[in-house]
Amino acid sequence: MTAKARANLTPDIRLDTQFFNNLKTKRLQRSLGEHGVTCMIRLWCYVAERNPKGVISREDFEEAAGWTGEKEAFTSYAIRMRWADEDGFGNLAIHDWQLHQPYVFHSDKRKNAASVAAVTRWEKIRKQAIDADRMRSLCGSDAPALAPAPAPAPAPAPKRTKPNTSPRKERAQKIVSYYEQLIREDRPSRSRARKNVEKLLSKGIEPKVLWECVGLYSEDAQKNEPQYRKAAGNFFGRDAVYESYLEEAKRIAENLPPIEKVE
Repeated sequence: MTAKARANLTPDIRLDTQFFNNLKTKRLQRSLGEHGVTCMIRLWCYVAERNPKGVISREDFEEAAGWTGEKEAFTSYAIRMRWADEDGFGNLAIHDWQLHQPYVFHSDKRKNAASVAAVTRWEKIRKQAIDADRMRSLCGSDAPALAPAPAPAPAPAPKRTKPNTSPRKERAQKIVSYYEQLIREDRPSRSRARKNVEKLLSKGIEPKVLWECVGLYSEDAQKNEPQYRKAAGNFFGRDAVYESYLEEAKRIAENLPPIEKVE
């Protein structure tokens, strides 16, 4: 699947390994040729992308399949042999679509669940930030009472401390850590991943958008063994896999509350 297709979060379809040996498929091939079999698979891909529930208008049926034979021949055969079912409203439903393509059929539920989970995650982060600010405020007000009395003489020289990490670096660190928790830990690419995320943040991509890119990729990554999942450095860098999820992540992020400064 191309990166452009993944940018729209196009679902993949599942094809049984015995599809070409199935008697129903063999009859299709004998009646309409190899072109008919190819058109059936092309039709499934089209429906999966445009309507995950497996319904398409009769008018678009042959056009979507790429059928070049006699008009209505492909449609009539599909209905007669129960590759598709009429719904009585001028539409055709792919036969047993929910049974054979459950991942596509329920994609709307996964997207809704991802949106709810995203809001929950960011609310938790916002609450942690508020609690941290409150704790610093309390500690600051108690500071005089905690000072040593009498003060030591001579006063000790102040310790040199490293400058505080910039907010951008902190956010990059949190995003990379989140990626490693969900998908795959890869220490060698960790530093490179942080730098790549910092570059993306400097280009104006919001942290919550990158966060959602990780969440969306995690759904697809679960299909593969850990060793075959992208390392964070490649996801945000060389392979730019995040781009495939960027548009959907932006749509999800639009429903999130604004991000406060995360300490």
